[in-house]
Amino acid sequence: MAMTVKRSGFLRATSDKNGETLAEIMPGAVFEALDFAGDSAWGIAVDLGLVGYVDRNMIDFVVADA
Repeated sequence: MAMTVKRSGFLRATSDKNGETLAEIMPGAVFEALDFAGDSAWGIAVDLGLVGYVDRNMIDFVVADA
C-alpha cells in the first residue's frame, strides 16, 4: 500500500529504534507499507529503492498515488 511520508525520519534495518540507519526519508516521499507491527511499518522507500522499517507515525495513512 503506497503511502506518503508526512514527517522526516529514518529508514532502519530492523524495527528497533536503535537499529542501523539505512537512509533518511523526507516528507512527501512515497513509502509502500507491506506490514505493520507495533510502532513500526516495514516496506519499501520507493524513491530510494530500499527496504526497511520506519516509525509508523511518519507515514500518512491516506494512500498516495503511485
